[in-house]
Amino acid sequence: MRLGIPTVRDRVQAESSIRTESLNLKFSKHSYGFRPGRSQRQGLEAAQKTVKEGKEYVVDLERFFDRIHHDRLINRMKLQISDKRILRLTVWC
Repeated sequence: MRLGIPTVRDRVQAESSIRTESLNLKFSKHSYGFRPGRSQRQGLEAAQKTVKEGKEYVVDLERFFDRIHHDRLINRMKLQISDKRILRLTVWC
């Protein structure tokens, strides 16, 4: 019996999983958005705890990716990701 060739979707999901794991290590421990094993509720609880500890500011980046200069983002990603095919996929998203 032969094994089937993975679809493009399978390949992209596998690549995405690998990239997510490697890039996740570079994020701040205080970051909660779109991170595996983290939720909005956890972010809110952490923010409330920070305020209770006497800190004056909590930064909410809810609209950050709506406003970010995408060319700058891609240029920064190029420092971490050398595979141009992955960068092209990022631009399409």
